[in-house]
Amino acid sequence: MSEPTLTATAGGTELLNPLLAQWDTSVEMLFARLDGLTDDEYRWQPTAGAADLIEQDGALVAAPDADQPTRTIAWTMAHLADMCWLRADYTDGAKNRPLGYSPFPGGAAEAMTQLRKAADRWRASVARAGAEQALQVGYSTYPVGMDPDLPFVDIVWWLNRELIAHGADIAMVRDLYGTEVTAD
Repeated sequence: MSEPTLTATAGGTELLNPLLAQWDTSVEMLFARLDGLTDDEYRWQPTAGAADLIEQDGALVAAPDADQPTRTIAWTMAHLADMCWLRADYTDGAKNRPLGYSPFPGGAAEAMTQLRKAADRWRASVARAGAEQALQVGYSTYPVGMDPDLPFVDIVWWLNRELIAHGADIAMVRDLYGTEVTAD
């Protein structure tokens, strides 16, 4: 694992630098934990009815009901990717990305590539923000959630928290898969 960037050379403002460093470290930890992920493991349901990818208009998307007590790794990765793509688009993009879940790969390798691209896009949006944007309420104009009511630095913190929490979910499902499936 490489050392996190902790200086103003990371872009943006010193206020965002610790959050950028935390993002970088958390993304590296997540992808280290995803190393060797198989297609079976990616779609494995830890419990009956776990939230998963569903077919919609000929494509796989994350099931919109996120209130399931358990989720597949596929659902969690799709959710994280959409979170990054949408927030980046509504921060410094065209602000026209559809608000529903986007198509997501059915295979583990393609999903990891898509998630990496999404995480990198979000990171770039954060790194481009200056001191004024970091403190600006509503700098991210994502219309769903807290973005219109909070300073951008709080949204960045929230997405870091989402990455860490969902990364832990993924790790737990991988551990369960390792004990449940290999024990059979």
